[in-house]
Amino acid sequence: MLKLPSKEYLESLKLIAGLIQAAVIVIGVLISFLYCAAETITPSGLSLGDVFSIVIITLGFGIVMTLGLAYGMFAAVFPLQCLLWLVEHRNRQPTQRIEIIPSLQGKWTAFMSALLLAIFLLLIYATHGKNLPDFSAARTFGFFPILGFFLLFILCTTWPAGRTPPPLHRAFLATVITAAVAIVVRPALLDFTMTVIGIRSAPSELIVVNKVEHTRLEELAKQNSLDIRFCALPGSDSWATRDVRAIWHNIGSTSYIRLLDRATNGQRNLRVPIAQDHLDVIGTESKASICRI
Repeated sequence: MLKLPSKEYLESLKLIAGLIQAAVIVIGVLISFLYCAAETITPSGLSLGDVFSIVIITLGFGIVMTLGLAYGMFAAVFPLQCLLWLVEHRNRQPTQRIEIIPSLQGKWTAFMSALLLAIFLLLIYATHGKNLPDFSAARTFGFFPILGFFLLFILCTTWPAGRTPPPLHRAFLATVITAAVAIVVRPALLDFTMTVIGIRSAPSELIVVNKVEHTRLEELAKQNSLDIRFCALPGSDSWATRDVRAIWHNIGSTSYIRLLDRATNGQRNLRVPIAQDHLDVIGTESKASICRI
């Protein structure tokens, strides 16, 4: 006969689901604020649809961060098991053993963790050396397993009797570790999420402006000693470039772009506001021949 889950079990699942929902919203709001603050963006001319889009962005940030950390923590199970095994083999004191919680033990869990870790390493290897302006895919993909390893050790291990840190201490330490890893690794998580949502342009996409904006942007680039190159689009008065990144587009009446200096591969740049209807973002293949200057 099928055994139904107990009331306590269902209540615990409900509590966990509520905590996950709250975490998604809180993380999303925090990261959305940090993105706007980092790029010095002040949304203006927002419509009801734009407000809804901002809500979607907030949820998107929270979901990416939450799923990324869950993925990273699971990928870190295998290396943490190896580390704990080495420590145990060296000390040979069973009473002083630190172990991963039982639900994450087992050969199948270790195998799946190693597989996910291998996928992370392949992504980092595939993106290593692709020196894209204002975006480091390697640091972004590497952020989750690195942070996941520390959080897994803090939150998902059992300690010897009398040495178990209080839950509040664990939560505080996890917060400090998260901030420290983010500062050291410097992932392009904000940029990556915005690009996925469609608010920020990808490196392969063309930025198209009209003749008036082209003249203004070239003058701004000249005054700031930035090497920015445009190409004229045949049959129109529009100009296109790959030396500009849209950092806030499709929301509000004002978009924001960043002029990326070719000589320094985007290290020197300039943030410029532009009317949304004066800017178009055109998706192209990364090897497309259009506007290759």
